[in-house]
Amino acid sequence: MENNSENFGEIKTFRQLIEGNVNTIITIPKIQRDYAQGRIGKEELRGNFLNDLFGVIEQSDAPLRIYDFIYGQHKDPEKREEPHRFLPVDGQQRLTTVFLLHIYIGKRGRQDTDFLRGFSYETRDSSKQFCAKLCKMQPSDFDDIVNVLADDTDMTREWTDDPTISGMIRMLGDIHNHFTGIQNPDFELYWNNVTNKIAFWRLYLEDLDTTDDLYIKMNSRGKHLTDFENFKAEMDQMAQKEENGLTKGEFSKEMDTTWTNLFWAYRDSSKDFISPDYSKPDSVDFTDNGLDSKMLTFFRNYLIIEGLKNDVLKVSKEADSLSSAALAKKVMSKSPKLFANLATILQFFDANKSEDGRMAGYFSKYLDGENTYEEERYLTDPDDLSDKVVLMFKTPVDLFDAMMTAKLNPSQMLFVEAFFAHIINGNVNEDAFKDRLRILRNLIANTVIQDDRNHIGDVMSALKSVDSLIEDGMDSILETQTVFTKVQREHENAKLEWLANADASDALTLKKVENYRLLRGNLSQLFNGDTPLTRKKLDNFRQIFYMHADYDFIEKVMIAFGDYYTTWRNGDGIVFNYVGPSWSNFRDSIFTHTNNKATEILEKLLTLDDVSAEALESHCGNILNEAKKAKRFDWQYYIIKYKAMRWAPSGHYLMTGERYPLFMFNARTCYHNESYKHWNVFNDAVALELGIDDSKYVDNHGGPLIITGANVKMDIVEDRINLHLSDGSDYYIRIPQAGGVDLVDRVEFAKYIAEKLIALSK
Repeated sequence: MENNSENFGEIKTFRQLIEGNVNTIITIPKIQRDYAQGRIGKEELRGNFLNDLFGVIEQSDAPLRIYDFIYGQHKDPEKREEPHRFLPVDGQQRLTTVFLLHIYIGKRGRQDTDFLRGFSYETRDSSKQFCAKLCKMQPSDFDDIVNVLADDTDMTREWTDDPTISGMIRMLGDIHNHFTGIQNPDFELYWNNVTNKIAFWRLYLEDLDTTDDLYIKMNSRGKHLTDFENFKAEMDQMAQKEENGLTKGEFSKEMDTTWTNLFWAYRDSSKDFISPDYSKPDSVDFTDNGLDSKMLTFFRNYLIIEGLKNDVLKVSKEADSLSSAALAKKVMSKSPKLFANLATILQFFDANKSEDGRMAGYFSKYLDGENTYEEERYLTDPDDLSDKVVLMFKTPVDLFDAMMTAKLNPSQMLFVEAFFAHIINGNVNEDAFKDRLRILRNLIANTVIQDDRNHIGDVMSALKSVDSLIEDGMDSILETQTVFTKVQREHENAKLEWLANADASDALTLKKVENYRLLRGNLSQLFNGDTPLTRKKLDNFRQIFYMHADYDFIEKVMIAFGDYYTTWRNGDGIVFNYVGPSWSNFRDSIFTHTNNKATEILEKLLTLDDVSAEALESHCGNILNEAKKAKRFDWQYYIIKYKAMRWAPSGHYLMTGERYPLFMFNARTCYHNESYKHWNVFNDAVALELGIDDSKYVDNHGGPLIITGANVKMDIVEDRINLHLSDGSDYYIRIPQAGGVDLVDRVEFAKYIAEKLIALSK
């Protein structure tokens, strides 16, 4: 048999485990759970394992089949006296099944099975006695072993209630049924193969760099232990086929030692193993702390990323119908370094984990969560020197945790791939990597990337661009065909040119401004205009948009410097689009989709010498005073002066006449749907000026203002104020105008009329 000089363990058959250089008794210790492979409900799993074993023992020229690692301790590792005891920590289930296969074939084949007395259980006395009984039974008993045991006088209630014994009997029954269906079974061949062709990697815990809690770690997978072992074994077989990849058994070895320790910190620690009450057989089990599920989810996310990148998967949903092993086989066909890269990534993570075993500390060197917005950090600590990349995509900073928690969305996959590319490539310094992560965040934030049948190839394109960006920088994707928008790529290139000529302080300021949630990397509005981007523009932007952080105030100020609306026609009217009170409207209307009118306004604002709140309020006041002096009250005047005209939730207004019949909408769409609401903005402004509760003054939201004190309805329209009195009569009062523009403030004029009507009614 093969020995490994690097303490990789020894390949041992079951017989050699007992009849080695020092005679050994394999004892399943009390800390272990009962034999689970024979349980009711495990038929498929049991059948898969047995069929694999049968496939080995029934071949005339069977190759050696290694069934993964078994870990254990010597009872007295210092003395190692003969015979000594080997206590399995991991491998109990496989060892027990192989023991039963040896017993059955050996007895049926009339072979010398005395060495099998060296296998026993300590979980209960009944389990121990049952193993000894099987070794003593006559060969003829195994011609119908299950019925013989059912009639045996030793099978007391204590024995039949022992879940290990009942599981062993069930497994023996399945073994017996298999060979009963074979004509002229060759038990001599079977015996030769079962004793020589079925083996394990045997490792002693005291020879490994392990911790005392490895017992818990290796058994914490509870009821799902064997399911994961099957997956791990299949992955190990595939890993061996990879050219220049992992050698035989390396995947399983790392998975059971270093990588288990890496994943261990993310388990549900409240469900860790607690010593069971062995007097109550049904209670003897290990709870599931989620370790298996997390590891499988991680591997699936890794495989999905590789599959999409290499065009094995068109969309990630294709992986949903595949088992983890089937997914690995499919992806491996076009990913020649699948396992070698995986090993590199996990070894890197293990080397860079924090003292608590988690990876959050590593990722937080580069990334910050979306709840830590730049404006909030600036207001708290304006001298903060952090240039971390704020994610903003509901992506956890700990991407390792994200990979094992749920299926990744496209944005998360791209950030994960960025770190994978950095780890595998290994020749990009930390500053360059952080800069490229920042560019990636900007590209993702300003590109719509979808993972569905209508957008096949988008994620693949993005993943390949991520690899190029991280490895070779912005030049590698500037002119290539990629899903990332060309406009944003060119903008990123322009910023790099600016940064190359900026001092360290200015460069840091730009990177921090990029983290502002209105911008998310899109500084095109700051680059546009009559002057190039300067530190003054960046500082003014911070003071206006961070310090004031009141979008109603900012909207008023912007309108004072120019009317930035955009329009489109809706039926018989025109919809005017402003930003309203929402930061997302600001982002969409001003920054994401470049608004040329807003560009001119921002240029004026950001080049001012004084952008304090007082100075900006003074400018607004000057606009209003000039309007009063000129007796010219246009739309700009009204929207600056009256807050009631700036609170449109969607930022949308419908104008049905030439200048003044304006209605404010509560939603972006559904203008003809009964669910939307709208308000006459002038009626609204007058109501607030009068102090009328808006819940009482509106008829059907689009109707007239109800002046309750005078029992009059007032409606301000294009060039007049309509009045409907309680006696049913209607009147109107003209609003003085010249050239279609108001000569008086119509809100003040209507308020004056309303106050007179109220006074007259008393």
